[in-house]
Amino acid sequence: MKKLCLTVAQYKEGEDVIKNMLSSIDTQQGVNFNDIEVLIVNDGSDVILSEPFLASFKNIKNLRYIKNEKNIGLGLTRQRGLDECDSDYIMFLDSDDLFLSAIALTTIMINLKDGLEVLYTSWLEEVRTQEGQTLYHIKNAETTWCHGKVFNVGFLNKNNICFHKDLRVHEDTYFVGVVSELSEKQLRIPDNTFLWKFMENSIVRRNNGAYIFEAMPVFLRSVELIIERLIECRSDEKKIQHKILQGLIYVFFALQSSEFAEERAAKYKIETEKKWAKMWLRFMPYINKMSKQSFNTEYNAERTRSLPIDRFENESFGVFVKRVTKA
Repeated sequence: MKKLCLTVAQYKEGEDVIKNMLSSIDTQQGVNFNDIEVLIVNDGSDVILSEPFLASFKNIKNLRYIKNEKNIGLGLTRQRGLDECDSDYIMFLDSDDLFLSAIALTTIMINLKDGLEVLYTSWLEEVRTQEGQTLYHIKNAETTWCHGKVFNVGFLNKNNICFHKDLRVHEDTYFVGVVSELSEKQLRIPDNTFLWKFMENSIVRRNNGAYIFEAMPVFLRSVELIIERLIECRSDEKKIQHKILQGLIYVFFALQSSEFAEERAAKYKIETEKKWAKMWLRFMPYINKMSKQSFNTEYNAERTRSLPIDRFENESFGVFVKRVTKA
């Protein structure tokens, strides 16, 4: 059994794209490549990577290329990688991204201590402004995306943590959310190890930012599924309350963003508010047990993350709740 499996999901990305990811693995310094497994999972695409191409990465000792019979989406493709891997730990990579430095894997490997359930590293998101300028945002060991994280395969299997079959987007939100809530042996390091490249036609970035409002109802569903899992596992009530408010307050502020003010977002705003109201009413028994101080702490923490210092709510939280729940 290997130490670490690097699982790469591939769909329409050809050799000209995925070569950057594989090269960033192949040129890693200070690691024993016998401990590294690279597993590329083709998600039912006709874009096939050739054997000579895959063989050109001379340092990668253990490379497998498998294909789904049909397109099943990113989440279930990553799940296929998890099911097929033969390593103690797994890291999920996009085929158009890359490791930031030649010692990124060394940094990761030396931090994989016995019993560690999840390792969070920092990573960079490449963004493009409307003026065409490229910027890089630092993501400091957050708990939403799969990027920059390493998961203990034994822990995942023991706790039956899988990518949810019903989530074609926000599959990371659910998977990482469950891991972060159920794991006890976590480690966060500040090192930037990974770069999420800007791809104009990706699901998240296409249609000029429409993903923000189009996928928000699914985000709420992913949060609801996390909460259901915590309840099922009889998690601490305070942990459940935290997750409920964290998700609902985040969406409350998202609904006040400029993206949701666009005309094309109107129907998604209505759908999101309806879903929000249902969740608020469903989990009201947990919310009602919170002290006012605990509620305010959760609200202010999310407000700090979501609103610029010089901005105020367009609508107070209390008025919003009464409006969408028709209380």
